[in-house]
Amino acid sequence: MDSWKRESIVLVYISLAKIFTTIFGCSGDEFRTIMFKEPKQNKAMEGHMIKSEDVPNEGSCRVLCYMEPNCVSINVAPLREGKQKCELNNATAENPLDFQLVNRDRFTYVAIENMCSSNPCLNNGKCQAGFTSKGFRCACHAGFTGANCYQAIDCVCTEGQTYFTVDKYDGKNNREKDEIQFEFKTSQLSGLVMYAGGTRDSIEVAYKEGNVFMFNTNLGRGVKEIHAGDIALSDNEWHQVHLIRDKERVSINIDNKPVVIQPDTIPGGMIGLDLESSTPYFLGASPNKTLLANFNGCIRGLRVHGYKPIRLAWSNDDPDYTISRSGNMTVCNASDE
Repeated sequence: MDSWKRESIVLVYISLAKIFTTIFGCSGDEFRTIMFKEPKQNKAMEGHMIKSEDVPNEGSCRVLCYMEPNCVSINVAPLREGKQKCELNNATAENPLDFQLVNRDRFTYVAIENMCSSNPCLNNGKCQAGFTSKGFRCACHAGFTGANCYQAIDCVCTEGQTYFTVDKYDGKNNREKDEIQFEFKTSQLSGLVMYAGGTRDSIEVAYKEGNVFMFNTNLGRGVKEIHAGDIALSDNEWHQVHLIRDKERVSINIDNKPVVIQPDTIPGGMIGLDLESSTPYFLGASPNKTLLANFNGCIRGLRVHGYKPIRLAWSNDDPDYTISRSGNMTVCNASDE
């Protein structure tokens, strides 16, 4: 077949693929535009094949590459009965001396203009060429977000149907001191941010009635409910929270203002919080707990004794962190932040 006819077929196929994508309502980031370079005869990319298929002609192989987001080059070779062997690759040879581009009789190697060759995606993100106005997009590794996967996930939104837990928490807990920091925004009147309870001791962080912040602690001799009231908390604006318990002394700061400073306020003369390998809950709890409703809103920058529970839960790097019903928790977008 003449070269110009083959190229016309490729363009028609790709145009039809774009129409198909449009009909099914894909977003702009899912449109793909690729440009094939000049073919190299008797050459093939080695060690990067992601798919192999028999096709009618080279143009069909190019269309398959277009439809496969990770494809950036093809190897094509004639078969019997007029068919072609089509190999899709996830790499390109960016210089003539590339050792992965090998001599192979009757094969033709064709690469696309590959904006992923500079490795723009960070933190083990997977680069896919031909997408967005930049010519690539990044599929980020768990725990990271952003156009180049540069940002560790530290902000999530939930509609109150999910929570996450931490196993072996006693080893992560400082018995004589608690320090908890986060920012949140919600229109929910009442919700649970954190709860952990042992045989006798417990700690609870929550808000209720739209304007009362709660930091309830039991060191083994009874629960002390420390509430900061008359604060607009359910206005869907970001609020900063900093909680400190140093032995029996407790302070609550909201939006960089001290709202409760009550030394020696926790009863019983005890100074340690003993959670005996309990499982703490964040942003809600299992239904069998008689606590406030699960948190509904967005939360970022959560720090508990220096640990970053949101980041650890999303990254899957620590098996002790588990998200329940994770499909109902999403990473904050620009409008959330």
